This record gives sequence, C-alpha cells and structure tokens, in this order.
Amino acid sequence: MKASSFSIFIPIIFLFILSCSKGKYDHIFGKEYRSLTEFPEFADMARGGGALIGEKENVNYVINYYRKDTVNLIAFEEISRKVKGQSRFKLLDVLEIYNLEENQQITFGECRMKQNTDKEIIAIYEDVDTTEVQFYKNIVQAWRANQTTRKIEPIEIADIDCVNKVFGL
Repeated sequence: MKASSFSIFIPIIFLFILSCSKGKYDHIFGKEYRSLTEFPEFADMARGGGALIGEKENVNYVINYYRKDTVNLIAFEEISRKVKGQSRFKLLDVLEIYNLEENQQITFGECRMKQNTDKEIIAIYEDVDTTEVQFYKNIVQAWRANQTTRKIEPIEIADIDCVNKVFGL
C-alpha cells in the first residue's frame, strides 16, 4: 500500500504550478508592450500561440502562451490599443506551470464547461494518441482567465472537456 501511495504523489511533486498576480512581475503590470519577450525575464522564452477571449466585436483580452525548457507560462493580457495595426498589451496575471508529464498538454480557448464553449478556460489534459476522440475529458487541472476579476483563477475540473485538434484526421 505504501508503494502505491508513493507513486501517486510523484506526479504531484513534479508538476509545480504557481499563479502570481502580484510579486515577481509587479514591475510589468500596467506597462504596454507588444510581446512579453521585450522584458529581460522573458527574452529567452518562445511564444507558442494565443487566443482571443470574448465576442469578435468586443475582444478586450487575450491569453498568450510562452515556453522555455520545463517552464510553461500563460499570460492573461488586456489588449490596450493598436499601433500601426499591431496590438499592444498590458499584463493582468500570470500562470507558471513547471515540469508537465510527457503525456500532458496545455490548452486554452478550446474548452467547454457542461458542453458550452468557454474561451476563458485554461486546462492541462492527458493526451491520448487518437484521432477518434472529439473531446479530451481527462482534464488534470483547470483555471479561468476571468474577465471580470482580471485574474487567473483555479476552477473545478468536473464537466470540462477540450477539443482534440486531430479528431477525424
């Protein structure tokens, strides 16, 4: 029994998650930028994509993903203005995720809560190598990029599923 209890806690030890709305990024909050990589602490991170949140006519917020080695960073940003056709952002909150397991993936903008699309959801799911499953239901952890509170908040994983981008291929 001890061996199985120990094996359950191993993934928990290696998956370290930190949401920080205040603290080490205080000097960035409120400043306008084109990309977080303009700041020294993010300069060596690669941007891995982003998703607009809200209705097409009234998009005010974006979730952007950055990565370096075992560090995955989710930035919840406000679109502050456009300069010569390019958006400028202000950082609202940051979610840092360390040491994902090999079969775990991060997704955002493509999840549902109780079968209703919810673009505010950020989730870690266990990837299954199949094109036959339309939605991943094996959610490990989830958060909401809450437009009202302007924070990334943990949420219950019950009733959440996320689109399998390779479904039907």
